Amino acid sequence: MSNFLKTAKDESHGFGYDARPVDWPSLTASEVQTVLLHYGIDPDNTKLEWHSPRPFSAAARIQTSTGKFFLKRHFSKLRSVFDLQEEHAFIEHLKKKNISVPSILKHIGGNTALALGDWVYEIHHIAKGIDLYGNALSWTPFLNNQDSFEAGVALGHFLNASADFTAPARKTTLLISSFHFFESDDPLRAISLNIEKRPALSQWLSDKNWEQNIYEILIKPFFSGVKSWINNEPLLWTHGDWHASNLLWSPAGQKRQVESILDFGLSDRTFALFDIATAIERSGISWLDLEKKTSLNIYWEQIDQFLLGYQNIRSTPYLGPKLATLLPIVHLDFALSEIEYFIGLLNDEDAANAAYEGYLLGHAKWFLSTEGQRLLTQLKSWGS
Repeated sequence: MSNFLKTAKDESHGFGYDARPVDWPSLTASEVQTVLLHYGIDPDNTKLEWHSPRPFSAAARIQTSTGKFFLKRHFSKLRSVFDLQEEHAFIEHLKKKNISVPSILKHIGGNTALALGDWVYEIHHIAKGIDLYGNALSWTPFLNNQDSFEAGVALGHFLNASADFTAPARKTTLLISSFHFFESDDPLRAISLNIEKRPALSQWLSDKNWEQNIYEILIKPFFSGVKSWINNEPLLWTHGDWHASNLLWSPAGQKRQVESILDFGLSDRTFALFDIATAIERSGISWLDLEKKTSLNIYWEQIDQFLLGYQNIRSTPYLGPKLATLLPIVHLDFALSEIEYFIGLLNDEDAANAAYEGYLLGHAKWFLSTEGQRLLTQLKSWGS
């Protein structure tokens, strides 16, 4: 099965190898022209060259008379101007630390995010590098071990630069990669209290045996291991979606390296090992095969190279043993936020069920299987 998915402009990545209809209408030429006027860009002769297949928003690479840009549109109930300002402040901090990230345009009003009706827009300059993984699905591997190593190197530099960004955690709960519940001595109670504040999520879960499921599948098997070290981890902003498709790469003929880092929509204040575990969760296991109930591939050589690359830049004691306790539950907060998104904004029962059964519970269950335990055992001994 190919690691890449080609989609039309009205299709996006889904939960498996097949495309699904887009969550939000694709950008149109007339809409783009209207937005460009607010940014002082001549809209004449504008062309939409490529529509992103990523879900959750609508985005396209556009060609204008003054150059190429990347334009992204969000539903206002998913990302407000304030929400985007949080992301943009983080991007600007990284840029000052010499991390190659997209430059964000300001509109005529002086802000980087533009609200028009039900939508909120942002425009980026095209970042440096080649988009080798533009159509790569999450939960698929790198093309080779060298790319995985360089992604680890880049993450080390990224987190070094992030360490002194002191903004508080994100305000929104929708589609954010966080890890707040397991900082509590009673994570199930923390989850329950949080869900009570999220009406759509609370109502949808009300007829599910979610408390027992989360306790038996995520908390009981894994909480004690994480609890032994989690509260000693320094907090810092993390990317939240470290995957090859969010990295741009050096041109052919050069040693393959990461040139730029993209897409900070899931970023939040967590801790360094959260980003490492999320990166492995995104690329190290063939989760797309889970729906077929077939045995999953573990890309151990790539995981090993990724960790070696990271350790070369940012040495971390007990990295492997800590990751072995974190990896099975690193997705919990984001999986809950996906359910909230699918049911609260899209009213998509099938997608919410897939996020609950296949992602939230299914991924954790796999780590209790023989294959999952084998991977955790390998991680525990990594670096020793």
